[in-house]
Amino acid sequence: MPALYDPPTGDGADTISIVITHRKSKTSLKRLLDSLAVQKQLIAEVIILHQDADEAWDDLISDSAPPLKFIPSGPSTRTMINRGFQEARTDYVLLCHDDVELPKGYLAALRRQAELGAGAVSGMFLVPGETIESSTQFPIPSLSGLCYRFLFQLPICYDLQRLETGSLGRPIARLLKRYYGSLENQFTRAGWPLITQMDGPAFRVKVWPTLACLIRRDWYTPFDENLEADGTAECLELSMKLPGPITVTREVGLIYYGNGKSLVDSGKEYFKRFLTLHYLMRENARFGWTSRLWLKWSLLGAYLDWRRRGSHEKAVAGLTALRLIFLGKNPYLHGRQADDIELNLAERRQGVGERRCCHDRRDGGDRRNQAERRRGEDRRRSVDRRLVVGRRRVDFGGPGDRRVEKVDRRQTRDRRSGRNDRRRPVKPCFPELGFL
Repeated sequence: MPALYDPPTGDGADTISIVITHRKSKTSLKRLLDSLAVQKQLIAEVIILHQDADEAWDDLISDSAPPLKFIPSGPSTRTMINRGFQEARTDYVLLCHDDVELPKGYLAALRRQAELGAGAVSGMFLVPGETIESSTQFPIPSLSGLCYRFLFQLPICYDLQRLETGSLGRPIARLLKRYYGSLENQFTRAGWPLITQMDGPAFRVKVWPTLACLIRRDWYTPFDENLEADGTAECLELSMKLPGPITVTREVGLIYYGNGKSLVDSGKEYFKRFLTLHYLMRENARFGWTSRLWLKWSLLGAYLDWRRRGSHEKAVAGLTALRLIFLGKNPYLHGRQADDIELNLAERRQGVGERRCCHDRRDGGDRRNQAERRRGEDRRRSVDRRLVVGRRRVDFGGPGDRRVEKVDRRQTRDRRSGRNDRRRPVKPCFPELGFL
């Protein structure tokens, strides 16, 4: 892979400054420092940004640990990172979260890629128990799922070479692979990241999780501290501000002890990511009004699929974000936070018993109860006139048989789909949206 830029030379070019944002427990931070201790020959300093100025750190300091520097900072993750890059004194800075573990040789592998001219380098993104060989980043959807992503220009984060289809769908799959291959791991028309080519010992992407990413200090652009303090979509913001792509080496992989590969799974977090992406697209000259129009179209597609799958929280989050963006009321554009907006994530669905109680309070409730009792008696009488053949029920006529047959079909359908109490299960949908 050809070099992008000439690597820097000087006193700070041989070692690395580690910038850690500490927001989790001391246990996770201790695990990270232990993994760095075996690689301390490449480390010039470890800068730990934390919130509590009165917290004691004596139990983390040892002879085997690299030089540690504790700096109290504000609660904002973006403020922590900006302060860390200001304090760093080397040409290369490893931006690292405290809930990861770096295997032996991780820094050396990233350093080799930096010497080839890469300005930003990261390893593979793994979860505990996963290996680089078994990692595909995300489950590969079916061909219909890929066509749905293409139609609404939604994100894709898996190697398309692993997609297998039948003979009828092979021409469509070939066209989609050719289309996404021409985009070279950049962005969809709606601004979502694309990671579809992962072949070779190293590959380049525009957006990648910056959980342990080596960055040249002259490549770094400070974070916008007006965005969310919890670091929502910081990976997307940092990646979009870098002057070049991120090189991902398949030689090593960091282990992430978080919420799985989707990083987030709540409607509120998705809601903030949608608004952050729209804000970043407004601030970036790369994306024009057509890209923002495609973003609205993609949010509609995500909402429709979440609604179909029964993921109520994410569907409400997508629809609310779409409404705010369409009306020009994105809070980030007006200097406000998305946390100030209340989302009605409670499922608006009453149970059968609740509806029945509402009917009883109305006039004529007694008549409805009598009618329901008569229908129940009809069902019980019709049971004797049904013949059970395997799993199918054959009716021979009689009062209420058609109604019973409809109920049986619904119950059979509910059992096959795994429904409980006539509610759809929440299935994972577009985990790439939480990959930012």
